[in-house]
Amino acid sequence: MFKNRKFDPNRLIYPRVPLVFIFLGIPLITYFIGVSLKGILISALCFFLFDGLGVQIGVHKHLCHRSFQTHKFIRRFLAFLSILSSQGSPMVWVAVHTGSHHPHADTDMDIHAPNKGLWFAFLAWYWRADLRLINFQVCREYLKDKVLVFLHRHHTVILFSYWICLAVFGGPFWLAYAGLLPAGVSVILAGVVNAFLHSKGRVSEMTFQKYQNYSTDVGYNSFWVGLLTMGLGLHNNHHHDPARCYYDVKWYEFDPSRLVIPFIRKR
Repeated sequence: MFKNRKFDPNRLIYPRVPLVFIFLGIPLITYFIGVSLKGILISALCFFLFDGLGVQIGVHKHLCHRSFQTHKFIRRFLAFLSILSSQGSPMVWVAVHTGSHHPHADTDMDIHAPNKGLWFAFLAWYWRADLRLINFQVCREYLKDKVLVFLHRHHTVILFSYWICLAVFGGPFWLAYAGLLPAGVSVILAGVVNAFLHSKGRVSEMTFQKYQNYSTDVGYNSFWVGLLTMGLGLHNNHHHDPARCYYDVKWYEFDPSRLVIPFIRKR
């Protein structure tokens, strides 16, 4: 772990407090305001923006694996959107994914390996992660971008400011459906990939219809999880070739980011 005054990995490293608000707030608020088709559509749009564009395309495919190049203002905007998914600092996301998970997938050196327990890989690792397993050197080049550094240092303030604005100007409805619910779905799907697409089990095999194209590589593919996560659910394909821009390799697979990246990549 390197030391840098701009990047303190121990400061607000994981979104523990926001996660508590999400998983307590969603059932409580929806109990009082009810379930709304309009609200679900709003949540679907916000999920696409925060998770699909922000996390999966902006942070994962661009910042982590450099699968495509884009303009600086688009990179910064996508990093900002990723914060609203409640998955924490974009730079810490990069460090966890490329500094721990990929080089040591499914081993004791993997920060959220399911061999430490499915619940640990699904959610508990946010509280119990061992920072010594993360190589923060992979974030060094992004310290040159003052906006990314700002987003790292203030990601929790940004997230809560967004939620407060929703509550003040839109009330519980907008807080639930444009804030908490899309963030909760984003965190849950990340947990599904970490826990169930990295482990064996008959129940999860039936639920997620898991399969492998590359038996020598870790991870499993799930067609429908791939549709919800801009291809990330095609996880065995991703681990086989992490730098690949699109993770679909068979005729029956589809990576939805094919519909987005051509419009934002630098030509």
